Amino acid sequence: MLAILDGYSFCADDRNKTTTHWVCTNTGLCRARFITTKGREFIIKMPTSQHTHERPEFFIKNGVFYRKIVQIFRRPNSGNKVAVVEGYSFYRANKFQHSIIWRCSASSHCLARFTCSNDGYLCILKSNLVHNHPKPQFHIQDGVLYRFK
Repeated sequence: MLAILDGYSFCADDRNKTTTHWVCTNTGLCRARFITTKGREFIIKMPTSQHTHERPEFFIKNGVFYRKIVQIFRRPNSGNKVAVVEGYSFYRANKFQHSIIWRCSASSHCLARFTCSNDGYLCILKSNLVHNHPKPQFHIQDGVLYRFK
């Protein structure tokens, strides 16, 4: 289940007979959460409403929630795919039937990563987009990503 509150997306984390606990879908350092009544009509508690990130870009198509479309480019020499999200580049770490896991390409010490759908839309399903380094310098020409050193 998914909820949108004040432009942020939340997923149901825990449900019991009387309440549903919701957590921010940005699984990085964000601790924003809230609790609703069983029928999800009323917010009964907001233990943490402060988000540690900006509002995500998303759209709803045919009743399905899609968050931030990923842009895909190629490396000049290898031709390997590279994803760009919020000005940072990512390499494809794992590919599965329904999803792809991408990791930050700047450093093995950076824990930023995301999982996107493998359905042609390439929409982010789960993410930690908190980086421990500045944005890399690059430019894109004819679908190829060139990094400045």
